[in-house]
This record gives sequence, structure tokens and C-alpha cells, in this order.
Amino acid sequence: MNSTVRRSAHNGGWMAGLALAMVVFVATPALAADTSQATANAIRATLAGGGLLDSGTVTAMNDGDDPDPGVVTGAPGVGVLPANTLLSAGVLPQQAQALINGTSAACAGLVGAGGTIQIGPAGDCTVTGAPPGGVVLNLGAVVGGNLGLTADAVLAQCTANSNGTTTATVQLVNASLGVGLLGLPPLISVPLPAAGGPVDLGVLGLGGALTLVLNEQTIPAGPGSIATTALHLNLLSVVDLRIGNVTCGPNVAGAGIPLIPMDGLPFALATLGIVGAAVLVVRRRRSA
Repeated sequence: MNSTVRRSAHNGGWMAGLALAMVVFVATPALAADTSQATANAIRATLAGGGLLDSGTVTAMNDGDDPDPGVVTGAPGVGVLPANTLLSAGVLPQQAQALINGTSAACAGLVGAGGTIQIGPAGDCTVTGAPPGGVVLNLGAVVGGNLGLTADAVLAQCTANSNGTTTATVQLVNASLGVGLLGLPPLISVPLPAAGGPVDLGVLGLGGALTLVLNEQTIPAGPGSIATTALHLNLLSVVDLRIGNVTCGPNVAGAGIPLIPMDGLPFALATLGIVGAAVLVVRRRRSA
């Protein structure tokens, strides 16, 4: 093989390699960060449509650049609001986190005085220091009569992931709903299932005056998002009580964006061809 042929082969290989590198460069996406979000509200109660008790909402958001647990706004845990006859014992923890890896979690509800909650690495909600029977709500004090809720803890938790998976669970620890004579302990009580589920309220003798839903799940913003309320109680269509209100997601996976858009590929390759031709001309002149 003469020197001219060798040079042509060498230049042709060099151009082919450069073209292949350009195609790979174009086809390789620039990774965009995942985003995540979550909210937590311990309690929200209304009386005849008006505000009665609201712990506010904690919101966590992460655009993929914020350090964990994201940008958090709102009070992560508040005590019993003063001068309120509905909640006579207990505290109102509420936490939310939005992580840089595209996952988020929230936990909120009621625990006994001195109790705290913590969101674990897997988004699970852990209670510590809550005394037995530390949660006491007296619904009868609002509408008359004696209707109360007691528990060690009533909590909701959720998780969401940028791959679209979600979870929503509740914890009702030693929770029961009871009725009795005014000023006396409940004569009849109904235990509430620890993980939520149907409850037979017939024994309370309240007919259609009382409705109760546990782990009331919804999809607030389409696939990849989840919301739940640990306990939703409505009495006489006058008192509406929602304990443990959390939402997670939607969390969005960062889309791969080509460093050079595909519609610009012909122009990029044409430019590469012009540059390559110029290189060949210069080399031939130098060799001549």
C-alpha cells in the first residue's frame, strides 16, 4: 500500500471515528434531576361549615437541586390550640420531606402529650414517647351529649417515587369511639382497626347521624400521587373532623434531553463534513 492510499485510509478512519463520536454525543441525554413533593396536616375540623380547628399544613418540595429533606414550609409539629374544647389531650405532629432522589414522604395525626414522630429512611412513620390513651377528643362538647375518641395515636403516612409508585397507610393505636351519658365515661365503645377498614357503628345507636371512614385514599393529581386521611368523621352534618391528612407526589423523573436536538443533527453532520474536508485539504497541501 503506497503512502497516498495509507493517508486516505487514515483520514477516512479518522473522519468515521469523529462522525461516530458526534452521533454518540448527540444521542446521549443530559440527565435532568428528579423532583418531589409532599404535604402533611395533623387535624382539620369544621363546625357547620366554619373553621373549628386547623393545625396548618407542612409542605416539602425539591426541584432536584435542594439538599434533603427539601424546602420545608409550615410548622412541623404544633401543640394543642388554646381554648379549644374539641381536643382535650394530645399533640399534633406533622412532617413532610422531599428528597433529591425523587422520593417523598409525609406523616401527620395525633399522639399523646410528649410523643413525637419520625419519618424513617423508607418513609415509614415511627412514634416514640406517646403515653397510652394520650389522645382524647370530645365531640360531644361541640354538639352536646357524650361522643368521644380515645387513642394512643392516630396517624396517616404516605410515600411517592418518581417511578410512579406510591403507598398510603394509617396507624390507629388502641383507638376507640364511644358514647355515654353527659359528663360520664363512655358506656359503649367501638374499637377501631389498627390499619383502617370498615367499622360497624350500629352498636352506638346513632343511625345515619354519624359516618366514619378510615384510610380515606384519593389520587389528587393523577398517577404517581396519593393522598389519605387516617380518620374522617362526620356528625350530624354539623361537625366534620379529619385527622392525619397527607399527600405525596406527583414526583417527576428527570427527562433525558439530547445535548444536540435531533432536528439539528443534519446541520451538525454537515458542519463536521466541511471541517473534515478542510482538514484533508490542508494535509494534502502540506504533504505536497
